[in-house]
Formats: sequence, structure tokens, C-alpha cells
Amino acid sequence: MYLLALLETNWKEATWALSVAGFFQYASLGPTFGVVQNAVGTRRRATATALLYICLSVIALGLGPVFTGWVIDRFAEGSLVSFTHRCPGGAALAGAPPAAEAACRNALALATRRGLNLTLAFFGWASLHYFLAAAGIERSLRAAALASSVQSAST
Repeated sequence: MYLLALLETNWKEATWALSVAGFFQYASLGPTFGVVQNAVGTRRRATATALLYICLSVIALGLGPVFTGWVIDRFAEGSLVSFTHRCPGGAALAGAPPAAEAACRNALALATRRGLNLTLAFFGWASLHYFLAAAGIERSLRAAALASSVQSAST
């Protein structure tokens, strides 16, 4: 859905695609936290949740935007010679001819589209890992339940 939103030319349809994609992205957090809680023993649930939040905060929310911006900058430099000098901050220099303004705007738009598409590849990679985890989750949850019942029987 994110890819459809990026490729859509009508802003209203892109907004709907982004809304649906965002809903499904964040709807996955509930099952993720549920699996984490059920895959570890009762005494380790708080630690497991804290580690999951650290990964979400530092890697996804902390490094994701920085990485995406860096990638967009690299694509912009590759699409327009000396982009950083001709288009500081993504805009043409003051007093530049309209052709230079258009070139900066087009280079930045293309670079942004390419950078966001590259970032979406990580979403695909994460989805693949979710599907792979789903194949073996039943065995892991059974093992965790068995360990939990043995631990509670011994105490």
C-alpha cells in the first residue's frame, strides 16, 4: 500500500493508500507484543517488552528517518551534478533562473521518490521475516508454555 501511495499521482488516492498502509503497519504491533509476551517466561516479560521498545525507538524511529534522508541526499547528488552547491537545502540559489529552480525541484522530487522506495524495501524485508517467524511460532510458543508450566510446578 505504501508503494501504491508513492506511485499515485492523485493526492486524495495517495492519502487513502497511506492511511490503509499505516493502519496495517501499526496494527501489527499488537500481535508482535502479544507474541513477545507469550514467548518468554513471566519473569522476563518486562525486559522483553523494554528491549522491543528500544529496538522500535532507536532503530525504526531513530535511525529510519536519518537513513532515509541520507539516501535521498545521495540520490539527489547523483541526479544533478553538484546538487549540494546548486540547490542548497533542496532549492535553487536566490536569483537563479527558472530552469535552475525547476531542475532543483525535479531532482529533489525524483530523489525523494527513489529514497522512499528504497526505504520501503526494508518494509518488505521485515514482512518476509514476519512470515518466516509465523512458520515456527507455534513450536516456540509451545516450548515457552511448557517451560512456564514446569517453572510454576517447581515453585
